[in-house]
Amino acid sequence: MRVLVPGTFDMLSPKQLFRLSKVREAYPDSVIIACILDLATYEETMGPVLNKHDEIKNSLEHCKYIDTVLEESPAQISTAFVKRHNIDIVVNVEESPAFIDFLKGAYELRVVKEMNSEV
Repeated sequence: MRVLVPGTFDMLSPKQLFRLSKVREAYPDSVIIACILDLATYEETMGPVLNKHDEIKNSLEHCKYIDTVLEESPAQISTAFVKRHNIDIVVNVEESPAFIDFLKGAYELRVVKEMNSEV
C-alpha cells in the first residue's frame, strides 16, 4: 500500500514526528510518502511558513518514518494527483484541524485517530 502524508512540515515538531510514527505503526508494510504542499498557496490561506521547500525536504528525507518525498508540490491533493502517484490512502498529520479543509478534494482522505493523541 502507498500512503501519502501531505503537509507543510515547516519546523518539524515532536508532535508531527509522533504522528508520523503512528502512520508507520498503522501501515507497517506500506510505503510512506511525504508530499510538501505548495508553500506559497498554503501561506495565502493558513499563514506564513519559516523554512524553504529544500530545507523541509531535507528534514523529511532524514526522517526514519518517511520512505520517500515527492518532488511535486501541489496546491491541493486532488484525485488526479493521487491517481498519478498510485496513492492508496491519504493521512493527515498536521497540527491544525483546518488543514483537513485545505486538503478537500483528496481521494479517500482518512485521519488516523491515534495521531491526535498528545506526545
